[in-house]
Parts: sequence; structure tokens; C-alpha cells
Amino acid sequence: MSMATQYHRRGVVVAVVDASALVSHLPSDHGALLNASYDWQMNVPLLEDANSKVAHLFGVARLPTVVLVAPDGRIAMRWEGLTTPAELALEIQRRIGGR
Repeated sequence: MSMATQYHRRGVVVAVVDASALVSHLPSDHGALLNASYDWQMNVPLLEDANSKVAHLFGVARLPTVVLVAPDGRIAMRWEGLTTPAELALEIQRRIGGR
């Protein structure tokens, strides 16, 4: 079960934003994003950030960066570099309680 499915009923939205333009300085490749989503079996929305607006909004300077956004829109937690789904799940559970 994906995190998106697991936490949806608790009001948690899980999405992936492609910020590869920060590194490549090229626009996102929509076809490549769809293929990656399929290959990685990601059952979450995959959003393109061609002009890096979302990345800049959340202060993303390196990839990957994971940002946990609180309901009020502030950044509750961030991970720069690789993180595991278990680490993310623990932090989400700590903030929303229960499973």
C-alpha cells in the first residue's frame, strides 16, 4: 500500500514534484516522468515543476529533497538527500498520531 493510500483518510496528501530542471536547466520531460512513475510503481501524483517555481518556494537546493508541509502551509520537516519511506512514515505518524 502506498503512503498516499495509507494516509489519505487522515488528510495527508502525498505527491512527487519533479525539480530536475534545477540540475539539468532543461524543462521536465513529460514522457520520462510518466515512465519513471510506472517503473517505480509510484501510486502518487507526479507533478512537473518546469520553471522550478515549487522548488524555489520550498527552498530546494539539492535533489532529492523531501518536504513535509503542515496543514497551515509551513514546512514541518525536511530531508535533504535520500530518505526511506520508513523515516517518512514515522514522522507522519508522529505528527498525525496512530497508524
